[in-house]
Amino acid sequence: MTGLFKRLARGDVVILDGPTSTQLERKGLSNAIGAWSAMSNLDHTDVVQKVHEEYIDAGADIITTNTFATSRLTLETVGRDAQVREINQRAVHAALQARDAAANGRDVAIAGSISHFPGWDRDTQGNFLNRPQPSEDQARTNFREQAEILSESGCDLILLEMMRDVDMAVLAVESAILTGLPVWIGFTCWIDDHAVVRIGERRGYGSGPTFEDFLQRNLPIGGSLLAVMHTAVEQTSSALEVLRDSSWNGPLGAYAHSSDMMRPDWQFDDIITPPDYLAHAWQWVGMGVQLIGSCCGTGPEHIRVLKENLPDHIATGES
Repeated sequence: MTGLFKRLARGDVVILDGPTSTQLERKGLSNAIGAWSAMSNLDHTDVVQKVHEEYIDAGADIITTNTFATSRLTLETVGRDAQVREINQRAVHAALQARDAAANGRDVAIAGSISHFPGWDRDTQGNFLNRPQPSEDQARTNFREQAEILSESGCDLILLEMMRDVDMAVLAVESAILTGLPVWIGFTCWIDDHAVVRIGERRGYGSGPTFEDFLQRNLPIGGSLLAVMHTAVEQTSSALEVLRDSSWNGPLGAYAHSSDMMRPDWQFDDIITPPDYLAHAWQWVGMGVQLIGSCCGTGPEHIRVLKENLPDHIATGES
């Protein structure tokens, strides 16, 4: 998939897809398990493929496998850890099939998603609870296994998503680069009461050090593209400013979410409209961001507006 990387090298704007898990939820599938959307790869592969096709039809240059929650550690929460290879392979196959069915000769890359989401436990009342992060050895083994499966199954690159824990993020990168595939890293950030950008999803849930401190300690980190993702739309520009002002000089990406989760369901009230999302995306492109997509809560309609209206190249500032 050399065409994609040539495009990035010459400054083109490329369009990532939108969310898979919350789009599956929109289509009536339940994510109410400890491994969130993982089991759709076994039980509803046709729907997973359909979601990918819809994003390709909307103009996505890259589609992301439904593997955010399919590591061995996450699958332990539903007793399916022995099927880790099958579940990940099916996810990649769904993406490959979607590309064959919908791309019509267009160059569409497949990104293999890996996160450090450990899954959820449930208490006696059925509430979903955070699981403790694994040990360093467990995490390294977990990341390496999933990265190898995704690479062997046909992914064009590895996309590390929702990197919000400093130690886990570093281990994930170290493991993913062993595949020899390009590794893109998506950081999740939030802004505290003092307007400081921090790595982590939000206060009290994966909150971490300042994003600036993390980048200063960990760059060069080993990836070939760095992005801000699964961050509130209105906070993404501030996080991108920190990333842009760091020592990183490679391509940048952005794909933000809209609304929030009340476990295990995403809340689809007050989702940002495609035109309003586009306005933010124009700002990101003006900051030099080349990879633009969208995250939880959005859908193919947001990707279509991005594809049809964003400039072809960050240097021109116009279509």
